[in-house]
Amino acid sequence: MSWILRQHLELSFKKSQMYTGQNQVERMMKRYWFCLFYLLLMVVPLLGLPYEQTEEYNQKQAILNERAARFKAETGFEGDIAYNYQYMTFSIIFGNFRDIVITAPQDTVYMSQVFDRVFDKVKPYISAQEGQLFKGKTSSNTYITRVRYQQIVNGYPVFGAGSLKISYNYQVKQLSINNSTVCIPDDYIMPILTNEDAIKIYANAVPEDELLNLFSNRSPKFELGYCNINEYKLDIDPEYRLCWVGGSERKLVIDAVSGEIYVNEMAVVHDLTVNVNGTAY
Repeated sequence: MSWILRQHLELSFKKSQMYTGQNQVERMMKRYWFCLFYLLLMVVPLLGLPYEQTEEYNQKQAILNERAARFKAETGFEGDIAYNYQYMTFSIIFGNFRDIVITAPQDTVYMSQVFDRVFDKVKPYISAQEGQLFKGKTSSNTYITRVRYQQIVNGYPVFGAGSLKISYNYQVKQLSINNSTVCIPDDYIMPILTNEDAIKIYANAVPEDELLNLFSNRSPKFELGYCNINEYKLDIDPEYRLCWVGGSERKLVIDAVSGEIYVNEMAVVHDLTVNVNGTAY
């Protein structure tokens, strides 16, 4: 009888341990979910609202909507307009003008004149100043006739932007205007640094360039032009300065006046010429 009682007590003790362990696990899980919920309550306010729901967005939207309405009223445009909220200007215009009737869309001479009329209409609403846009060649293919106006400031190009592209699609019979012009004053900036200076700065900033060390006949390539020094700082307004842009294994953006390095990042090698001595079979 005592043996049976002892077995019963041991079994009851084991069960109590099992239930105690289960209760501990349940309590730990409850604490875990409570902590996770508490952290979410703290993090969500820090993330903030989506930009489209902020007061700043609403203010910019109202300003750009007013400009779009004025543009349509003054030019006779009918269609859709997309905005660039950072530059506060139009980015893409898709539609037609009531007073421009296109009858020979594949005739590049005729369309060149049409594009000039379109350019005159949009010119007051873009960022490039008078005389900074230079017209390229009008070209045509199976579906589209297009032209590109390149922004040049005091003889220097604008890297990463600075163009106005106008095209006409035969199938949908609509104009498309892509605006990436930027506001750069016409004040002439005298570059102090030469191309050789930029190469020396690169050598000091990137002493372990594997491409240059591997190929003795290769040197960093630089171009002089206007560059947005805040390209990767989305919370700061764009600022274009005259810079030497280029390099080799790494891309550098160097102020052409002060020599300050604004960007130092890995570059994409588009071409590489290698001289090989040997016999081909």
